[in-house]
Amino acid sequence: MLFIPRRTLHTSRLTQQFRKAVEAEKKRRATPVKSSGEYRDFERAAAYSKLNQNAVKFPAESLNISEANLSSLNTLESGKLVSWPAPVQARLHHLGTYKPNQRHELFYKHYSLIRTSTVNMLEKMKLGKSLLLQGDSGVGKSSLLTQAHAAAMMQGWGCIHISRAEDLIDGSSDTVYNQKTKVWDQTMFSARLWKKVLKSNKELLADASKPETMTLQGIINVFKAQKLNVLITIDNINAFQYQPYAKNTDTENVPLYNNVLEVPNTLFKFFVNPTESVCLIGSQAGYFRDIALSGHPDAPKNHYDPELAAHFKNTDKINVTGFNKAEAETYAAYLHAAGVTEKPWDLLYQSGNGNPRTMLTTATNFAY
Repeated sequence: MLFIPRRTLHTSRLTQQFRKAVEAEKKRRATPVKSSGEYRDFERAAAYSKLNQNAVKFPAESLNISEANLSSLNTLESGKLVSWPAPVQARLHHLGTYKPNQRHELFYKHYSLIRTSTVNMLEKMKLGKSLLLQGDSGVGKSSLLTQAHAAAMMQGWGCIHISRAEDLIDGSSDTVYNQKTKVWDQTMFSARLWKKVLKSNKELLADASKPETMTLQGIINVFKAQKLNVLITIDNINAFQYQPYAKNTDTENVPLYNNVLEVPNTLFKFFVNPTESVCLIGSQAGYFRDIALSGHPDAPKNHYDPELAAHFKNTDKINVTGFNKAEAETYAAYLHAAGVTEKPWDLLYQSGNGNPRTMLTTATNFAY
């Protein structure tokens, strides 16, 4: 018979009791979890809240703000604030062009600042050219994509927006090899995209059938069947530069190169061969954006990928910089009227050399 000292049992019980007490204390101090089990940081929670209902209201006339319409698209002036028609504004929200870090919850009503880059972009859109918006982080490339969609909607175009290029290569959606097209279909991602497209283009697609194949090309074909022009935008396209190979793998567990995935493959084709009925606009940031397109003899693959660069060889580029002084002054007046800040416009302008995001962060005194 095995003899176990009572002291050992006593110590074991004390240890277990201590551990239980520690675990209970950890649970007590932890942040409460929602019923869904999901944690959200304040930035995302605020963006999807109704905090804007408590924001300061001011008359649009005080800043000479007018509502944009189809006839005024050709006469938009840089440095002027405009509002989008209510139906367009609703479609933009459904499309997902607004981002949490743009802080729209600070404003009772959203107004859009027309910039020199806006006018340049809309002119090139008329020519049916695919575009690449290049610039530092926070200069307003995503806002330009929103303006492009607003203009397209007022002209009766169909709209497709991919808000994060990273979602195409981070392995979060499945891939299935298509023997016919020789690329890997991203059915799960395309199904989510189709739901968003259907909601944001509800009236245009009221009589449309579902895509024959749940792919990006299949979604585009739905618009073509309705004889509609289509604007496709993709934000942060430099994700393909930093991560040439997706986290998805083939049947031999080898990572898939981004160009063999159906959605990136379809996008790259339109960048190479733009058509009159499909306009594609991408945004590119990052320190190595120039090297990514022109190359460098010593650049590693995640800085310069010759195959990726070839897709954008004939793509028109628009260099997006910070606000000029006139734009910064208008933006500061907007912040003042909305009660966001009382700081003078020149201080806001100097804080980030006209970078819109830095100006907003300076205006609010904190970055949440």
